[in-house]
Amino acid sequence: MRRDFHLASELVRVRVVAIAVRALCMEHGVDEPTACEVELAVVEAVNNSILHAYAQAAGHSIVVSVELEADRVVVQIRDAGRSMPPGLLASVPDDLEFDPEDLDSLPTGGMGLILMKKVMDDVHYETIGGENVLTLLRLRRAA
Repeated sequence: MRRDFHLASELVRVRVVAIAVRALCMEHGVDEPTACEVELAVVEAVNNSILHAYAQAAGHSIVVSVELEADRVVVQIRDAGRSMPPGLLASVPDDLEFDPEDLDSLPTGGMGLILMKKVMDDVHYETIGGENVLTLLRLRRAA
């Protein structure tokens, strides 16, 4: 089962698509913790499209496609904005490192890709015909 959500590049739209993705996952048997983690990854990915690909310029198109299979959830976020710098995704650490005793050491930005990599089983990025495609894969675990 596949569903596409089309939204304009405005931060106020992120919450609506995130809630819709989580609800769709849960309607199709994805457990709540997994659905919430997929939602988190979608929020971070769509925010990145708006903030970085489109430099916060409103009115551009973002498409969030959700494919629910028996053993996995695949989400693609597509935009036609500025591409991610080559090698950026590969250079993102798997964990956020900071001193919990010194909250000022917590970065104020740049955590979205780390969060996506942490909650998803695979995060893949490519540019195809001028379109940025971020693919998020989450395996459905047996109960």
